[in-house]
Amino acid sequence: PVFSCEVEEVTKTGLGASNTVLWTADDRVAVFNKTTGLQEYKANAGGSATTELIAVGDPATGTDINAKVAFYPYSSTTSCSESEGTFTVSTSVPEVQEYKTGSFGEGAAPMMAVISPDAEDKTKFKFRNVFGCLKLQFTGAGSVKSITVQGNNNEALAGNIEVSMTADGIPTYKFTETTSTSVTLNCGDGVALSETVTPFYISLPCGEYSKGIKLTVTMADETSRVIA
Repeated sequence: PVFSCEVEEVTKTGLGASNTVLWTADDRVAVFNKTTGLQEYKANAGGSATTELIAVGDPATGTDINAKVAFYPYSSTTSCSESEGTFTVSTSVPEVQEYKTGSFGEGAAPMMAVISPDAEDKTKFKFRNVFGCLKLQFTGAGSVKSITVQGNNNEALAGNIEVSMTADGIPTYKFTETTSTSVTLNCGDGVALSETVTPFYISLPCGEYSKGIKLTVTMADETSRVIA
């Protein structure tokens, strides 16, 4: 089937003007259509808060579940299970994110949606963000090569993760097994700074960073600066 989908007001796969909610064309989404069999879908169009999800290939075999579940971004290793009306997706989130002008990179901000069996429209996914977003604004000279974020209490920021959600509920997460205590924004050859503010966006797990965070900003000339 073709699914329509929208991102809730608090959900973003990409940022538009004034932080409006946008899909990006060709965003890849993991779909579990009332079965644990994974199927890859893609966003048919971008630049809007709504889009259509079109199937890419055939679904894998699986066992029946009582709802339709979707998770962004897609990974071939993503799996889904159900327990007493709660649906859990097992996947991983990367410790390296790619810089994108005015937004976070594609695939950096995980989100999930569950369509209830009782939903009036059984083909519309309503996605919600799993993580939050750290926005940094820099001015100055030189070019930023990378930004690494760490929690001062060794909080897990990336790696294997389980995300759970009831139908039309709020997603919760927990890290499992292999994790990373840092996330790095890769800025390629460098993003040039100037007297005008340049924003950088990094997707981070929501939670209490009890001892604060540390940023390591590495410049194109290999000098670095720590901001705590």
